Amino acid sequence: MEKNIIICITEGVHDSAFLSKIIKSNGYNNYTRKLNELPKVIFQLLSNPKLIADKGIDELRVDMANRRLYPHYVLTDNNNLILLYPLLGVDNVNIEVV
Repeated sequence: MEKNIIICITEGVHDSAFLSKIIKSNGYNNYTRKLNELPKVIFQLLSNPKLIADKGIDELRVDMANRRLYPHYVLTDNNNLILLYPLLGVDNVNIEVV
Protein backbone atom coordinates (compact mmCIF):
# COMPACT_ATOMS: atom_id res chain seq x y z
CA MET A 1 0.00 0.00 0.00
CA GLU A 2 1.37 3.40 -0.95
CA LYS A 3 1.66 5.96 1.80
CA ASN A 4 1.49 9.70 1.59
CA ILE A 5 4.40 11.10 3.57
CA ILE A 6 3.97 14.47 5.25
CA ILE A 7 6.91 16.16 6.95
CA CYS A 8 5.87 18.97 9.27
CA ILE A 9 8.44 21.29 10.82
CA THR A 10 7.43 23.20 13.94
CA GLU A 11 9.18 25.88 15.97
CA GLY A 12 9.51 23.86 19.17
CA VAL A 13 8.68 20.61 20.93
CA HIS A 14 5.49 22.03 22.46
CA ASP A 15 4.19 22.91 19.00
CA SER A 16 4.88 19.35 17.81
CA ALA A 17 3.14 17.94 20.89
CA PHE A 18 0.09 20.15 20.31
CA LEU A 19 -0.11 19.21 16.62
CA SER A 20 0.25 15.51 17.44
CA LYS A 21 -2.77 15.71 19.76
CA ILE A 22 -4.86 17.42 17.07
CA ILE A 23 -3.78 14.86 14.47
CA LYS A 24 -4.51 11.96 16.85
CA SER A 25 -8.01 13.35 17.44
CA ASN A 26 -8.55 12.85 13.68
CA GLY A 27 -7.88 9.11 13.76
CA TYR A 28 -4.09 8.89 13.63
CA ASN A 29 -2.00 6.76 16.00
CA ASN A 30 1.65 6.70 17.02
CA TYR A 31 3.83 4.76 14.61
CA THR A 32 5.85 2.53 16.96
CA ARG A 33 7.28 -0.04 14.58
CA LYS A 34 10.98 -0.35 13.78
CA LEU A 35 12.74 2.10 11.49
CA ASN A 36 13.29 -0.54 8.82
CA GLU A 37 9.50 -0.89 8.50
CA LEU A 38 9.11 2.74 7.39
CA PRO A 39 8.68 3.50 3.68
CA LYS A 40 12.01 2.95 1.91
CA VAL A 41 12.72 6.61 1.17
CA ILE A 42 12.26 7.61 4.84
CA PHE A 43 14.21 4.59 6.09
CA GLN A 44 17.14 5.49 3.81
CA LEU A 45 17.11 9.06 5.08
CA LEU A 46 16.93 8.08 8.76
CA SER A 47 19.41 5.21 8.48
CA ASN A 48 22.23 7.52 7.45
CA PRO A 49 25.24 6.24 9.46
CA LYS A 50 25.77 9.70 10.97
CA LEU A 51 22.32 9.55 12.57
CA ILE A 52 22.37 6.02 14.00
CA ALA A 53 22.59 5.65 17.76
CA ASP A 54 24.58 2.96 19.60
CA LYS A 55 22.03 0.26 18.71
CA GLY A 56 21.95 -1.31 15.28
CA ILE A 57 19.43 0.24 12.93
CA ASP A 58 17.33 -2.95 12.75
CA GLU A 59 16.73 -2.84 16.51
CA LEU A 60 16.00 0.88 16.84
CA ARG A 61 12.34 1.83 17.32
CA VAL A 62 11.28 5.04 15.61
CA ASP A 63 9.63 6.42 18.77
CA MET A 64 12.75 5.83 20.89
CA ALA A 65 15.36 7.30 18.56
CA ASN A 66 17.57 10.25 19.31
CA ARG A 67 15.21 13.20 19.67
CA ARG A 68 17.44 15.77 17.97
CA LEU A 69 18.04 13.79 14.77
CA TYR A 70 14.76 11.98 14.30
CA PRO A 71 11.18 13.24 14.26
CA HIS A 72 9.64 13.72 17.70
CA TYR A 73 6.36 12.26 16.52
CA VAL A 74 5.55 9.82 13.75
CA LEU A 75 1.84 9.31 13.24
CA THR A 76 -0.10 7.08 10.87
CA ASP A 77 -3.63 6.20 9.84
CA ASN A 78 -2.31 3.27 7.74
CA ASN A 79 -2.59 5.37 4.55
CA ASN A 80 -0.57 8.40 5.52
CA LEU A 81 2.58 8.95 7.53
CA ILE A 82 3.17 12.26 9.33
CA LEU A 83 6.60 13.12 10.71
CA LEU A 84 6.71 16.06 13.13
CA TYR A 85 10.11 17.72 13.49
CA PRO A 86 10.55 20.55 16.01
CA LEU A 87 13.31 23.04 15.31
CA LEU A 88 13.94 23.20 19.09
CA GLY A 89 13.01 26.86 19.46
CA VAL A 90 13.35 29.88 17.26
CA ASP A 91 16.57 30.95 19.03
CA ASN A 92 18.28 27.72 17.93
CA VAL A 93 17.57 28.17 14.23
CA ASN A 94 19.51 30.28 11.79
CA ILE A 95 17.26 30.96 8.80
CA GLU A 96 18.39 33.35 6.11
CA VAL A 97 15.81 34.73 3.72
CA VAL A 98 17.16 35.99 0.39
